[in-house]
Amino acid sequence: GNIEQAWSFENKVASFHYLCHSNLVTKNVKVVVSRSNLLVDSFEQIMRLKPHELRCRLFISFTGEEGLDYGGLSREWFFKLSTELLNPMYCLFEYAGGNNYALQINPASSVNPEHLEYFRFVGRFIALALYHSRFIDNGFTLPFYKRMLNKNITLADIETVDVEYYNSLKFIQ
Repeated sequence: GNIEQAWSFENKVASFHYLCHSNLVTKNVKVVVSRSNLLVDSFEQIMRLKPHELRCRLFISFTGEEGLDYGGLSREWFFKLSTELLNPMYCLFEYAGGNNYALQINPASSVNPEHLEYFRFVGRFIALALYHSRFIDNGFTLPFYKRMLNKNITLADIETVDVEYYNSLKFIQ
């Protein structure tokens, strides 16, 4: 059998975390952001970092607030920034529709002239969350994840996002 299929999801996650932690850079990176300008401050600082610096321990602090980041501030930063960054009002993402609150790329995202840089930022941010084992506030559609993993999207995947579109495709098939 295929070894990849034999591994349980839990084993894959454990292996991923092991590889991340064994590749951790011992240097620290400090990120100072204002709560009132969270998105722009975070964008400017994270996009300035070199790729190897993304593997450093993150120390998050909020402007004008005392406190050391023993994990709580970075957890808060990941959650609050993901809530803001993935908010459909910025036109980068939209809800899949109906009662499906999974996110997909908004076809009108180019209304923001910096949308491509912000998508790069989203990629870095998600990579940081995965690398540092942090949660983000929302999730994406199955086809979105499959595209990120360079996997083929099937007709059944489309059904998870848009049943009406899926039925139309099935009809003409």
